[in-house]
Amino acid sequence: MTEVTLAHDEQDARILEQVVAHHEQMLTTIGLRVRALTDAVNAGNDVSATQKALVEYCRTELLPHAKAEEATLYPQAGIDPHLRALVQAMIAEHSILTELVEQLARDTEPGDVAAAAGGLWTLINSHVSKESEYVLPHIATDPDTSLTELVVGLHELVGGGESAEDNKSAGGCGCGCAHTDEIPELDVRAIPHAIRHATVFGALEAVEPGSSLILVAPHDPLPLLNQIDDRHPNEFSVSYLERGPEAWRLQLVRS
Repeated sequence: MTEVTLAHDEQDARILEQVVAHHEQMLTTIGLRVRALTDAVNAGNDVSATQKALVEYCRTELLPHAKAEEATLYPQAGIDPHLRALVQAMIAEHSILTELVEQLARDTEPGDVAAAAGGLWTLINSHVSKESEYVLPHIATDPDTSLTELVVGLHELVGGGESAEDNKSAGGCGCGCAHTDEIPELDVRAIPHAIRHATVFGALEAVEPGSSLILVAPHDPLPLLNQIDDRHPNEFSVSYLERGPEAWRLQLVRS
């Protein structure tokens, strides 16, 4: 199956891929940290380290990303009257995200910490989904708009702001803990095909050596696996856990 690109030129297609990949990398990292925090709460363990790791990541990655969107992508998308109300609502969601992060930083009771982290995770997932389905495709398909010019030089939007040392200090897996027994799962069946491959690439960037990701696809993703191998030669080993007919489940382990 040939990958469909929404962008109106090749350069914008590459930038679109980078933005979507950065979204997925943030989602993966935040999801792992939220899971580590809630696991610590459920086990009755101290949550201060995982709480601090989640707050720090949101302050240094998520919130700067949101501000960069408000300064670049949202004004452009808001020109379209059909998207204006959505853009205004998403700006309001940025304010709620900021409040949730600060609440998470202040909370001291484990139950309150878990509730704030859960609310943050729910809102982030919904928010990113709307960006991927409406805002980014609109900008990328507008022949009068250059996505490249909008985001050039903004690592807050395309990634690259977090160093490898930052990831190591977070505990290797990016979740702020020493390890987690659960393997993160990415189900791409509901993701628009135009950004599906970019989403997987972003998720794989967050997988540390020795860790893995379970991919759920609507078909045997052989073209995607070839692209992954081109990007990361001999870096990921693939095992099929399920072969259709409703879903293909694969485990990708980073060496």
